[in-house]
Amino acid sequence: MAVPNKKSIRKPSDYGVRVARPGYDAGFCAQNQLLFNSNWPILQICGLMKMADMPTVNGYEMRETTTIYNTSTTPNTVISSQTVVYEVSSVPSGYARSSTSYWSIDDLGGEYATLRVNKKYVEKMVAGNRTVYGWNPSETTSGNRKTVVEKSCVYFPRKRKSHRLGFTPFFMDSSDISSTSGYVVLFSVDIANDVDYPYTEEALAMLSPTVDYGIKSSSIFPRVDGLCSNMFSKLVQAIKTEKTVADASNVDKGAVWSPVKAEGSAKDNCLLPYEFYGFLGNTWTDAGIDGGCYYERWPANYILKAGGTTASKFWAVSMSAQSATTTKNSLVVVRSPMVSPEYEERTVS
Repeated sequence: MAVPNKKSIRKPSDYGVRVARPGYDAGFCAQNQLLFNSNWPILQICGLMKMADMPTVNGYEMRETTTIYNTSTTPNTVISSQTVVYEVSSVPSGYARSSTSYWSIDDLGGEYATLRVNKKYVEKMVAGNRTVYGWNPSETTSGNRKTVVEKSCVYFPRKRKSHRLGFTPFFMDSSDISSTSGYVVLFSVDIANDVDYPYTEEALAMLSPTVDYGIKSSSIFPRVDGLCSNMFSKLVQAIKTEKTVADASNVDKGAVWSPVKAEGSAKDNCLLPYEFYGFLGNTWTDAGIDGGCYYERWPANYILKAGGTTASKFWAVSMSAQSATTTKNSLVVVRSPMVSPEYEERTVS
C-alpha cells in the first residue's frame, strides 16, 4: 500500500502583504477570506524563453553503469545497478564509435522528453544524429559477487540557454497553457526541494467583482497583467521529492502525495481540488553536470483505493511507477486558489 511522503511544512513568514476581502480584518481573517497573501506560493511566471533563439551546442555525455550480480544463481541476478552521467568536452581517447543513428522527436518520447531544466540551463533536444562511442566493459569478481562496469560516450546536439534563476524551476512548454508554441515558460517554484504549505481552507466564491479595491502591478511581458488581487492564480500545495519518501519498501524512491494520511481515511473525489505535475531527474548524481541534475516532465501515477474502479476513487498520486531505475523525481501539487470565480466558462467540442 502506498505511503505518502513525510511532510516538510513551511511556516509562513511574519512579514509581507495581506489584502482581505471587503468586510474582513486582514490581520486575523482566515486564508480563504483574503484577496491576496504574499506568503501564498502563487504560480508566477518569472521567465519566458524562445526556443528558436536558444543557441545549438555540441553535447557529449559520459554514462558509467556499475552493475553487481549474484553469481550463486542461474542465471545471475542483479543485486544493484547505478548509472552516473556527466559531461565531457570531447570523446575520450580509446573509445571507438559503436553506432550512429538519426532520431526524431517521437523517438525520444515526444515533447515531454525533449525539454529539460536544471539550476542553470534550459535545454531542448533537437532531431539529428546520435553517435555512441563505447568502451569495453570491465569485470571483477569477489566471492559470489561480480561487478561489471560499462562506459559509453554519447554525442547529441541540443539547444541550451542559461535561465539565471539559481534554482530548478517549474516549467512548461508554452503550448501546454496557450495557443502560442515555441516558448519555455518558467515559474518561480523550485521543484527540487520538498515543501508543504499549511493551508487547508476550501476556496470561497467571489460573489461580486471588486473593481476599485485591492492591488495591481504590471508584468515584464507586454500586454500581460502582473500581480492583481482580482485575478486569482492557482497555488502550490506541496512539492514532494525522493528526499522525503516515507515507505521503506519504495525501492524507486518515487514521491507519493495525498490530502489524507492513509487510504482508509480517503473520501471519494478527495483529489478533485488538485492538479499534479511530475518531473523526473535524468541522472543519479549532480556530479559533473553544469548546473546539476536535469529534470524533464513526466506523467504522474494515480493510485486507486482498494476495490476502486473509477477516477473518483483515486486517493493518492505517485511517481513510483514511472521509472525502472532509482532516480531523482519531483511531484508538484497545485490546488485551486483560496478565492475563486463564482462560475467558470468552459468550451466543449
